[in-house]
Amino acid sequence: MAGTQPTTIKAGSMAEALAEVKRTFGPDAVIIRTRCVRAGGALGVGGRDVYEITAAGSGEHAAPAPMTADERMTRASAAMASTDDDFSPFSVATFPEPRRSKPQTGAGVPEELLPKKRVAVAPPPPTTDRAAPPPSKREAPKPEAPRPEPQKQAAPKKAPRALTPPTTSDDDRAAEIERELASLRGMVEEIMKQTKGASSTTAAPREGVPNSRRPVAVPESVERLGRRLAEQQTPPATIEELQRAIASELTPSECADDDLVRATAARLIAERIPTSDGKIDTGPDPRVIALIGPTGVGKTTTIAKLAALLKLRHGRRVALITTDTYRIAAAEQLRVYADIIGLPLRVTTRPEEAARAREELGRTHDVVIVDTPGRSQRDARRIDELANILAAVQPDERRLVCSAATGGEAISRVNDAYAAAWPDGLILSKLDEAPGAGVILDAVERTKLPIAYITTGQEVPDDIEGATSASLAGLILDGFETSRRR
Repeated sequence: MAGTQPTTIKAGSMAEALAEVKRTFGPDAVIIRTRCVRAGGALGVGGRDVYEITAAGSGEHAAPAPMTADERMTRASAAMASTDDDFSPFSVATFPEPRRSKPQTGAGVPEELLPKKRVAVAPPPPTTDRAAPPPSKREAPKPEAPRPEPQKQAAPKKAPRALTPPTTSDDDRAAEIERELASLRGMVEEIMKQTKGASSTTAAPREGVPNSRRPVAVPESVERLGRRLAEQQTPPATIEELQRAIASELTPSECADDDLVRATAARLIAERIPTSDGKIDTGPDPRVIALIGPTGVGKTTTIAKLAALLKLRHGRRVALITTDTYRIAAAEQLRVYADIIGLPLRVTTRPEEAARAREELGRTHDVVIVDTPGRSQRDARRIDELANILAAVQPDERRLVCSAATGGEAISRVNDAYAAAWPDGLILSKLDEAPGAGVILDAVERTKLPIAYITTGQEVPDDIEGATSASLAGLILDGFETSRRR
């Protein structure tokens, strides 16, 4: 028996497809759908029409025996050759009524139980039952424009359900409050314990010592020392470190001795200040000293003071070379000092001239001091020119001159700008104009350079001295005015 499931039959013409439906499902076949589709080719060119019929059997008749290939071709040719206007493969007449022996109503069979007569519904006729000729190569059919897909409507958002607060009895709320209070009491007790333990090791900050991490048991003499250092503008961190060191090194009874506290502080401060002790090593070859630094730090005056100190107090044969021809009257100012002290002076404008002057003066003198052009720390091009001068002169010592009156921040910027000149020592000028001698510790900490000389006024050669760690420590502890009176 032929199956009753819908089956799609494909053929080259509608007549051939219809004949195949009859052969497969018999005369009671039910046609569900017919269509003509284009198969093969590219963009509709070179393809062929294929006819499809979707049909199903009634299940009451056996399918006829399958036809041979010759029979199918014969029937297809006959269908193609037929020109009868009344013939339509989709006509109801195509499917004759099944021949059934209708039972008599008087036989005792109710009429509603009798099989009802099947009515075949004819589908809409196709446009043609012949294969359409292939389209011309010149006129290719236009492809159909894609149909816009219907937009999906967003599903309506569901309103959030209202949260119903859990019901809590008065007893539960009271118990919860008790637990929170107990937790708070425990936290307060823990904080009080920690505070009590911390108060036994640290003290509140006092005047002159901004950091409060020092030990509580700081004697009054050490406190006074801290205030004195603060008055000299010593960095707060340095004050704290010194107080801790003194309190840990001396016993409580020793801390009561002001002189011992001061001596201990002087030693600790001196250990923090590297110096060259104001010594100038001379031998068979002359000692060449170049002074570098920005404008306005008193470099020319410092050269005059240093030359007078070496000649008048140390008996050295000193000569001067200046390469500072950019600043107005700079060379003339140094010439006046040279004439007063009785020193030879060479004025040069190019690095090679400075090199020849160094060689000539070095033959007859112990020390040759070179004055370099003052440059702003922001003028990188001029500082490069300074490097060329130093390369030609080849000094034994390169002293960076900084004004103590400008403070530690400015000294740090000058040191960074002149790092390319490779300074190996520091001369602190105008220390008498500084807010406090504590700037010495700040300058050493920032530059990491040993201090060679300090200047403390305008007198030549009185207001310059070679730096020693002990003398600078005393200056920091006692202040500038007290040290001068001593």
